[in-house]
Amino acid sequence: MKLSGHFAQSLITQTQKHPRSIVFPEGDDPRVIDAVSSLIDQKCTKQVKLLGDSNKIRELLSSSSGKLLEDHRVQVLETSELIPKAESCYQSYLNSKNRSAEKAAIDSWAKHPANQAASLLFHGEVEAAIGGCVYSTATIIKATIQGVGLEKNPGTISGSFAMVKELDGSAAHKSYVFADCGVVIEPTAEQLVTIAEDSVKTFQQLFPDEEPKVAFLSFSTKGSAQHAAADKMIEAAEAFKKANPKIIADGELQFDAAFVPEVARRKSPDSSLQGDANCFIFPDLNSGNIAYKITQRLAGFDAYGPILQGGAKPYSDLSRGATSKDIFMASLITMLRC
Repeated sequence: MKLSGHFAQSLITQTQKHPRSIVFPEGDDPRVIDAVSSLIDQKCTKQVKLLGDSNKIRELLSSSSGKLLEDHRVQVLETSELIPKAESCYQSYLNSKNRSAEKAAIDSWAKHPANQAASLLFHGEVEAAIGGCVYSTATIIKATIQGVGLEKNPGTISGSFAMVKELDGSAAHKSYVFADCGVVIEPTAEQLVTIAEDSVKTFQQLFPDEEPKVAFLSFSTKGSAQHAAADKMIEAAEAFKKANPKIIADGELQFDAAFVPEVARRKSPDSSLQGDANCFIFPDLNSGNIAYKITQRLAGFDAYGPILQGGAKPYSDLSRGATSKDIFMASLITMLRC
């Protein structure tokens, strides 16, 4: 797998310093095996656990380069052996919600590889998990909520994107985080605060040499329009700043006022951001999802995500159209969030 660019090399270097263990619930997919081969070759992981059809996994490993089948860092797990621990994991979730379920429902949950991966995370047998190149986003989110649990109570699962563009002739890149672009359709002001806090953490993990600067976006800048949608962003921005006084943040702001210094001087001269935001919090899923795709397709940025935020431990999602390179990069990002 050929990789180029400052961002990719930065992720590789960071994971090599602190290699983590990771589980793939879709280990019988050839794209996953290709990604695992690169993780092993680059010494970015200390252990990989693979779930799925064990015979097919071994066949793929034996035909891959690098003798993965013989590598002690790669383990093929028999799903039948994981069922008891997965059942206890799901039972813990049910108990936390004061709920019960029929044994057949518990058994069904425990047999699904995505949930078994969550169980391994829950029991501390791996440090990260990633799936979604076969299973749906909804399946991965449910596995996170029901198996891994939420980091906060109450908490919110959200999906951020790392937006990166390499600079020609320079060992650097433009880097931003957009959220929420993948999960919460109409977040409340309280949820937006949580999404922003989790996005700041993601930014710090992926871009450790840069300072996060958070903009709560709207169609309005500092009261230029009067509407409940703008009021929500004002409320969220104020609550975030009160809870996180050391993080530079402001809102409500139109994108140009958050991003262009000249515009900021005219529209929001007293803003702490001064048109230099790099962590953008969108008012709803419509705007966030549309914005990241426009940035990707028209501005030529690479979009890495959705990075699922808010879980007690990192369990990331993939697109079902993901390439082996996509899976490799997403794995690096997931392990950096441990």
